[in-house]
Amino acid sequence: MKAYKRESILKTAKQMFSRYGVRKTNLNEIARMARVAKATIYNYFGSKEQVYFEVLTREADELMDKVAAATAQTKSPLGKLHAFYRTRFAKIQGAPNMLHELWHGNEHLWAQTSMIRDCLLKKEISLLQSIFEEGVKAGVFRMDNIFRTARALGYALKGLEAAPAADLSQEELEADFEGLFELFCRGIMVEKREA
Repeated sequence: MKAYKRESILKTAKQMFSRYGVRKTNLNEIARMARVAKATIYNYFGSKEQVYFEVLTREADELMDKVAAATAQTKSPLGKLHAFYRTRFAKIQGAPNMLHELWHGNEHLWAQTSMIRDCLLKKEISLLQSIFEEGVKAGVFRMDNIFRTARALGYALKGLEAAPAADLSQEELEADFEGLFELFCRGIMVEKREA
């Protein structure tokens, strides 16, 4: 029963935070919608902020799980890189609280949310690094510093997260996405020489 209540609270909180933001969401409403007592939320989490941090952590973990699963389904290093890139781009749009916090930052939450986002970035860089290592070994990619290249792409992807705040259409986002991917690949692909 405890697990069910906890899940109900987190599911409800995720929806409410994504719809109203952290400031406008209150524990009374979460408790009412989740059909639990407000004291139950305090017992499990201690505060609204802790509920929010748990929601963000779960969004980050779900995002990483989906990205890792997508790359695991592809055999070629280039295919893995594209699966990573495409899945991350699509799934970050489905992580509304990650994006909401990015766009409507609450200064008092910034330190903890930054730690959650930094943890996600480290996991992404690690996965990119393994894809690049595989690609270099296979003779598909060329790069002098695999870690630095993985980190650069990780930061570039974080930059794309701000694009929806710039009021770009989905078509513009897709075009920018493909353009950045093509540009990046030109920089790391081994040139094929004609015999």
